[in-house]
Amino acid sequence: MADPLALWALIVSMVSLLVALGAGCVAYLDYHQVGREEPWRLTKVQDEIWLLERVHRRPATISGVDAAALCDVVQVGWLNPAAFPAKVFRRGSQELLRIDTASVGVHLLFYSREYEIFRKVPAHNTSYLASIRGAQGVEKLKIWTTALY
Repeated sequence: MADPLALWALIVSMVSLLVALGAGCVAYLDYHQVGREEPWRLTKVQDEIWLLERVHRRPATISGVDAAALCDVVQVGWLNPAAFPAKVFRRGSQELLRIDTASVGVHLLFYSREYEIFRKVPAHNTSYLASIRGAQGVEKLKIWTTALY
């Protein structure tokens, strides 16, 4: 007959292993901030200059930006030689924007495509604003909206 103390030790060690695996999953999700943080951060640098920064760990490419104002037309431009973000944004990647607006109540909509971390990520962004309104690849785009104030 088996020793009951050894059987209880085996049961307790199996339960503690399950608890440790659950704690490891929680720590992994907390490390990646799943569902807790905004994917992008937009910070005002000067009057019309804004800094866009990628916060999430998943790489992403920007397909376009729309500005929704109450009554004004808002001009959004990228301050790089390509006049469009021609790169893949990874965590910490930054890009400058020029947003010409003097009105309150402007909302920017960023259309982006996220890639899995372990999948092949393209070297450059090859998407353009026209691809947003087309039927090709619309279901893969994520929309992030932020207010300017």
